[in-house]
Amino acid sequence: MLKEIFYFLCVCLVTIKPVLALEALETVSVKNLNDAQFESFIQTAEKPVIIDFWATWCDPCMKMKPIFEQLANELKEQYLFVSVNIDEGQQIAKKYGVTSIPTFKIIKNSTVIGTFMGYTVRESFIEQVDNAIHKTITLSTLLSAIQTDDKELVATCLTHKDIDVNGITQINVMSATMPITPLMMASSKVIFGQSSFEIVSMLLKAGAQIDLEIDSLEFDKSMTVIGCGKTTVRLIAEQTAKGRSEEELAAIGDEMVRQSMLECKSKASSLLEIFQIYGAKR
Repeated sequence: MLKEIFYFLCVCLVTIKPVLALEALETVSVKNLNDAQFESFIQTAEKPVIIDFWATWCDPCMKMKPIFEQLANELKEQYLFVSVNIDEGQQIAKKYGVTSIPTFKIIKNSTVIGTFMGYTVRESFIEQVDNAIHKTITLSTLLSAIQTDDKELVATCLTHKDIDVNGITQINVMSATMPITPLMMASSKVIFGQSSFEIVSMLLKAGAQIDLEIDSLEFDKSMTVIGCGKTTVRLIAEQTAKGRSEEELAAIGDEMVRQSMLECKSKASSLLEIFQIYGAKR
């Protein structure tokens, strides 16, 4: 069960489900751009640009749109707000390394200065934009750097005096709030995403705790929250490495799904080996 839970901690946090085709609601303060329009707009922008990469089939994206549009109207004197439907702006998404949605990019003078992902409450959205503009280092900065595999920024955060490498923050998963640590975020990305082990090693060297116990949501097969327990990063890796038996995996008809599960088991086993190494060093 933990595998399914922390698949959603892999900050793509994308829930793909069929929905009615919704036409993008362009407000006065949100500019909808496609591949052909994007570059000229960015190059001539006189203010920082905040970009929302989204799609109609992404439930968290559709939940974010009212928040994004409201902030666009409120902050239009400070920033330019841009909406990019990745189905219409595939080249833009590829250029900026968008692999999950919703993803928000902050661009100033044609340079990306901030990235964050997933459903984000209003206050956190404003905080992350302010931090990117003013170069403020917070725990949110570290989590954003982990999400985007920005190793240089992770290293900068880990040397900052105000960063607690074992700090617990909150993220939104399936409309519920779940605690998370930087190591849990990084480990989840390694197991279920495309991240390397380097960021995990950086966090461990900085003193991240493998067995730090935090609350954990439990879901049923339809991904409805059914309870809450306790877990640690080590426990997540152990249960994922154990995973389904060879017989259960062989019975899965979809080869892509089967290979994905095998890859998750393998990466979780590799994480356990790293945990053993750092555990022995302490």
